[in-house]
Amino acid sequence: MSESFAERHGIERAIPEITITDDFPVEHRTAVIQIADQLNVPASSLRKAMLKVLVTGIDTTNRSHNFIWEDLVLTLPGCDWPDVYEIAQEIYEVVPVNQQQEYERLLNRFFERNGFGWMMRDGLIEYRGAEPFVVATKAAEKVLASRGFDRAAREVREAMVDLSRRPMPDLTGAATHAFGALEAVAREDTGQHKKTLGQLVPDLDLQPPLDEVMSKLWGFASETVRHISEKKDIEAPEAEFAVTVACALATLVASKQPPSTPSVTDADDLPFE
Repeated sequence: MSESFAERHGIERAIPEITITDDFPVEHRTAVIQIADQLNVPASSLRKAMLKVLVTGIDTTNRSHNFIWEDLVLTLPGCDWPDVYEIAQEIYEVVPVNQQQEYERLLNRFFERNGFGWMMRDGLIEYRGAEPFVVATKAAEKVLASRGFDRAAREVREAMVDLSRRPMPDLTGAATHAFGALEAVAREDTGQHKKTLGQLVPDLDLQPPLDEVMSKLWGFASETVRHISEKKDIEAPEAEFAVTVACALATLVASKQPPSTPSVTDADDLPFE
């Protein structure tokens, strides 16, 4: 599919504020099948995808394209909202392989323009935070994986999984995994695999005030994440900020090393486990 006018001319659109998280508004639901229809995915394939999620409630006797399409359009408004995201994932699977990336791109553009706090990546729906969060987490995974920090990259992915949990995201778990990624990278950078992140900061060769930022971040993690209190719980904005900064710092430290395969840190040694 050809680029849009804005994409072709490098025009940046203002990204709307995220307003939709625990919902999939009825007026937007047909987008998941309309995008597939743009890619010429047969209505029968879309019905197959929906049936994997809903099991019943869809007429499977008629083979007419128009009838199937009308039935799908009428069915979507009555779904539980999480099912619509599940349907989008199943549709990705029935889209031809050479069109899957385009389906994902168009769906994510729709989510972004309409203020959804979700995005699709490799066919799976996951949490989408503010733009700095998205940039930081994507960069972290890419850089960490390219330099052989597989454990740290997995920690970043687990942070995303925890933020995507519903009905309640695991905010503490997300921050825990993000700091675990940062600590794993710091240990490899210094070659000191038994020390905590707070102990490693002076040996990371960071320019001021980044060393102070990391030290204070460790203080936040130690107080808020490691020492959970009944009276003081981490909140969503704090968790997203913590994951963003931890990922950015992990990327910075890992970027100083050439692509390689670092030694494997024993999972039991990570204090954030």
